[in-house]
Amino acid sequence: MSHKFDFTEIIERRGTDSMKWDATERIYKDYLGKRDPKDVICMWIADMDFYPPREIAEAVEKRAAHHIYGYTYEPLDLPEIVAKWVNKHYHIDVEPEEYSYTPGIVPAIGVALRAYCQEGDGVIILSPVYGPFSKTIKQNNMTLQSVELKHEQDGWEIDFEALEAAVNEKTKVLLFCSPHNPIGRVWRKDELEKIRDFVIKHDLLLISDEIHADFIYSGHEHFSPVRMPELRDRTITCFAPSKTFSVAGLMASAIIIRNPELREKFRAERDKSGLHGNMFGYLAMRAAWLHGEPWMREMMEVLEQNRDYLFEKINELNEYGVALTRPESTFLAFIDFREFMQKTGMTEQAELMRFILEDAGIAMNPGTDFGPEGKGYARMNFGCPLSRIEEAVERLAKAVKAKLA
Repeated sequence: MSHKFDFTEIIERRGTDSMKWDATERIYKDYLGKRDPKDVICMWIADMDFYPPREIAEAVEKRAAHHIYGYTYEPLDLPEIVAKWVNKHYHIDVEPEEYSYTPGIVPAIGVALRAYCQEGDGVIILSPVYGPFSKTIKQNNMTLQSVELKHEQDGWEIDFEALEAAVNEKTKVLLFCSPHNPIGRVWRKDELEKIRDFVIKHDLLLISDEIHADFIYSGHEHFSPVRMPELRDRTITCFAPSKTFSVAGLMASAIIIRNPELREKFRAERDKSGLHGNMFGYLAMRAAWLHGEPWMREMMEVLEQNRDYLFEKINELNEYGVALTRPESTFLAFIDFREFMQKTGMTEQAELMRFILEDAGIAMNPGTDFGPEGKGYARMNFGCPLSRIEEAVERLAKAVKAKLA
């Protein structure tokens, strides 16, 4: 497989104030033990270790070279660029005026909750799920209603009976992750139709975080709920170039709201909250969605190879109690260590994480970062050169086997 772009280079990110590489020692200090922090392979927080497309760097560098960083405004052509990207890649016939900019999807979720809900209102999540979901709900003094996903032998599924049981008179919103982080599910059309029926039955708003919509592997298709006519006027859909193009630090997101009344309420709360864009975020999103598609296509080929390699190697450890359900999306592997914990007598997540970090020398996210339902799991980021994954799985296999020797 020949590539126009280089996804093999090991890029030194330490010393750049990288959360992933420079904050590991501080954040996971309780798990390091005797392990030298410089000898840790950092595979936790969800940003990739690839250079972004050249056009993004050039747009940012050109503006930075001007050396005056005064007040700025959103590029006038950005709404049209966003609409074209969303239409082409997610098949939503969105109009430019239906888009709103926010500096990140997590702030947008907070804005939406404040715009449409009252304190104490209930917000349903499907857990384990991206940690800031529950944090944002609680920070805005709303009621977290967590429904546990089912991990069956064939993969992860929504427990629709539990979902129905969770609803009460306070419930106002379903906060949905599609594709789902950390489990890597691409929800099927029939599952989304059940979500549609549930939302309509209980007169809920749907906030759909679709930040991983570009990461769809062979045999799967992303379908945005807002494409369903019945959900058009009750859905807030969130996209961003940040994960896809390695620009998470520039804080740029596109929020699609087709209902004019909901859109105006959202914008009013956003402006009230003082959330504005920055010049580099604007430029990065513009360049990514104008020029980034060829790079993205090759990146997905690399990630699919990474995923398949990781799936094979992790499941070679099945006899030791370590397993992985093949991700259908994202660049994140939610590895199941529950049986391994039983075999080794571990009872707490902290014991597992210390083993992974101190014994194997790998930094992963604790499964409990995604809710208590994630106990016994750890999330590994495979958005990096294959050589780094090879080293990591070699370390993990050696540590697992030594622990059970």
